[in-house]
Amino acid sequence: MYFPVLLWSLVIFASFWGYGEALRRALKRPEFEDLGWGLTAAWGMAVTLAIGGFLMMLSLAKAPMLTGVVLAGAALGL
Repeated sequence: MYFPVLLWSLVIFASFWGYGEALRRALKRPEFEDLGWGLTAAWGMAVTLAIGGFLMMLSLAKAPMLTGVVLAGAALGL
């Protein structure tokens, strides 16, 4: 009963980590080489909020689109 919720929570965390890792690599700064998973995931949350805000501005923040954003981030993480 709780397994799907646990699984989706792990997918969301992988999405945060994926977006954070993509941002870290895009910045290409030597001081960001060893951030750790916590700070990387926090950066990913910020990227996800920025994407969600942009989608809300365009009135595109619907469930299928937001699910796609999460799955895209998880794909970046894997």
